[in-house]
Amino acid sequence: AILSSRINELGGTILIFDMHSEYVKSDLPNKNIIPTKLNPLYLDALEVAKLIKVSEEAYVQERYLRRAWNKAIKEIKELKIKVEIEEFFDRVLEILEKEARSKEIDSSTRNSIYKVIAKLEDFLARYKEILDFEISKITERIKEKRINIIDLGDLDEDFADIIVSHTLRNILYEWKSMKIKEKTLKPIFIVLEEAHI
Repeated sequence: AILSSRINELGGTILIFDMHSEYVKSDLPNKNIIPTKLNPLYLDALEVAKLIKVSEEAYVQERYLRRAWNKAIKEIKELKIKVEIEEFFDRVLEILEKEARSKEIDSSTRNSIYKVIAKLEDFLARYKEILDFEISKITERIKEKRINIIDLGDLDEDFADIIVSHTLRNILYEWKSMKIKEKTLKPIFIVLEEAHI
């Protein structure tokens, strides 16, 4: 009732992070179910590091991942080529393997790079179906004056955390951008179901 009134009386936009698919299955009016897919082009290297479980203390792993990820993204954007998810990850892995074969690094650095390679391969095997180069930014899939629901029910907590933080970061960035450009701000009411998670 509260959510419906935000839409009907105030003309607001609502975004719900639905941890257990409860809102998806509800009879709420004006629902817009947002697929939990991410476009790698909009993920920064730190988000990827978190996704593949590179710990915050693993500076060498994070540095080499960031360089390889950013280089692969830059190549796609500059060449304006259409690639599949597996091709993209193959390119990231190729860049990392070339770094690992360099004679200018020590064995500890080499081991760190191979750990990143293993983590990326494991991540791709587990989550390939949630990545999609064709899909727009999550913020572009939010419909105004609707109850927008991101269904996190089928995801593990780590990936759900990335979806939530990625979406909130982008909403905040776009809101700040509108404020700087002195455009009309579009208010959005956000519900973090199971916020303690």
